[in-house]
Amino acid sequence: DLDGDGRLDIVAGNWGNNSKYEGAYTFQEALRISYGDFDENGVLDIVEYHRDVLTGELVPERGRSCTTRAMPFIGLRNETFNIFGERSLSQIYGECLKDGSIVEANILSHGVFLNKSKGMIWRPLPIQAQLAPVFGINVADFDGDGIEDLFLAQNFFAQQRETPRSDGGRGLLLKGKGTGEFNPMAGAQSGIFIYGEQRGSAIADYNQDGKIDLVVTQNGSLTHLYRNQKAKPGLRVKVNAGPANPTGVGAQVRLVFTDGTKGAVRPITAGSGYWSQDSATQVLGYKKPVQHLEVRWPDGQITRKSVEKEVKEITVERDSKTAAPLN
Repeated sequence: DLDGDGRLDIVAGNWGNNSKYEGAYTFQEALRISYGDFDENGVLDIVEYHRDVLTGELVPERGRSCTTRAMPFIGLRNETFNIFGERSLSQIYGECLKDGSIVEANILSHGVFLNKSKGMIWRPLPIQAQLAPVFGINVADFDGDGIEDLFLAQNFFAQQRETPRSDGGRGLLLKGKGTGEFNPMAGAQSGIFIYGEQRGSAIADYNQDGKIDLVVTQNGSLTHLYRNQKAKPGLRVKVNAGPANPTGVGAQVRLVFTDGTKGAVRPITAGSGYWSQDSATQVLGYKKPVQHLEVRWPDGQITRKSVEKEVKEITVERDSKTAAPLN
């Protein structure tokens, strides 16, 4: 719930805008992929291409060398690099691509889909988030101000030989504004510096101090554990939906304040980001006095439990006698 309106939003990782693909494609001029058995050897082939802005012709993304290694007939049709470079896609491949299937990518940016009353609204994340591909994604209130923030695990090294590795990220923390927009934090502010190929990331208050902590894994390198030192401690929330669901997976929790306003909705999930699992114990930040905690169970029933002043942790168990139907 990135804008605090009670509707669950989506954070979508992508390839980013710092690669040979450049991220400059539009809905009219998309990055395209054709796939099929173009050389008739029983193996699926893939051809990446786009429309050249100068000539207006469709041209391949890959060069003659790697294309010929995959499909030797390309080298026979295009004897030299010069010939290959001067030709359009149809001249290079002939008629074989007509039998293939096509998929398109219009947007390579990472971004959010905000869930509004009239449907989803797309917003790209700031340019600092677009410097590398994203794998792990975590939503949490990292500073305890009652507004959801983001963490992105970044980078991808396993490129083709002719392509530089995508290593422009160091792990990025983005501070939420409460509107679905975010301010990126420099490593000197967040304390996060991870130069490797980051993959899975997960959040938990592992030392139970009311501040959400972060763990990030890497391919072929060390796992990083970051202990949160500067956040304002929040309310630790545990939910028990019964013997079959003791951690309340599928429930949603939300703080209600004494002035009648509500905080962001936080879902309890059984999986998060890239092959990861966040803690089921939630940490909810707040700036205003809290009146009660609202739990929406997976079947739509709602339980409200008062939160006394100075309470640091609360546990809510499913009770059919006190759970009210959702209005």
